[in-house]
Parts: sequence; C-alpha cells; structure tokens
Amino acid sequence: MTDMSEPASMLDREEKPVEALARMSRRALLLILAAIVILGGTAVAMAVAPSSFLARWPAALPWLIPGATLMAYVAFRVGGAGRLSPAPQNGRSLKDELRQHRLARAQRAALILALGAQIPLALLMKSLPAQNAVMGMATATITIGLAAMVACFLVLDRK
Repeated sequence: MTDMSEPASMLDREEKPVEALARMSRRALLLILAAIVILGGTAVAMAVAPSSFLARWPAALPWLIPGATLMAYVAFRVGGAGRLSPAPQNGRSLKDELRQHRLARAQRAALILALGAQIPLALLMKSLPAQNAVMGMATATITIGLAAMVACFLVLDRK
C-alpha cells in the first residue's frame, strides 16, 4: 500500500507559479533599489562635490555600470526568471487589488518622505553655490523619492 500523505508532501515542496513570481519580483525590486541608491548617490555627489571619488568613479571605470547591469540581468534570468512560464495566474497576481493598494500606500509614503526631506536638504545645501544647490536638491529628491517608494513597497508587500 502506498502512503496517501506522500503526494501531498511532494506538492507542498513544489513552488507554485504565483509564489515564484512574487519571489522573483522581490529579487528584482531589491536589485532596482540597489541601482537607485548607487546611481542616485553618484548623481548627488556629482552635483554637490564634483571632485569627490563618488562623483569621479563613473569616469574612472566607465565599463562598470553597463557591466554590472548586464551581470545583474544574467543572474536574474539564470536565477529563476527564465524558468517561469507565462500563466494566467501570473497576470492576475500583478493586477491584484491588494497589491495595487500596497503600491498606492508606498507611493503616498514616498511622497511624504520626499516632501519632508526638502527643508533638511535646503539647510544642508545652503552653503553651496546656487547652481550646485539646486542640482543637488533635485537629484537628492528624486533619489529619495524613488528609493523610498521601492523600499516601502518591499516592506508592505511581504507576507
């Protein structure tokens, strides 16, 4: 006689496509968050302190940004994204009402954070020349807003 609990335990170990999509989506968002922080920090440094190392590294290593992007793409595709088949439930999970609500909450939180950062940014950049201060505030605001939205969505979308 075969044990009836064995097929159920095998099904528990297999990953459902919707769960694989959610895991893959979190991994992609973490890569995007890292890229936002690195590139945004570099843009702020270029505006605020053009002679610093953080502002000069793209000129010293011009191959690094495209190379890192290509390596991240390959690692993402090999790590599981290429094995997902397009299924109807994948589209439904992306259009899920709860997920859309979480995204809207993350956008509101990012807007509040970006607006709240304006006064501290202005105080930090008041000693800079006007052009550098304006560019620094613009790049810092964009970086803060994007990073906050992705980070808030990652926090709100976890189970």
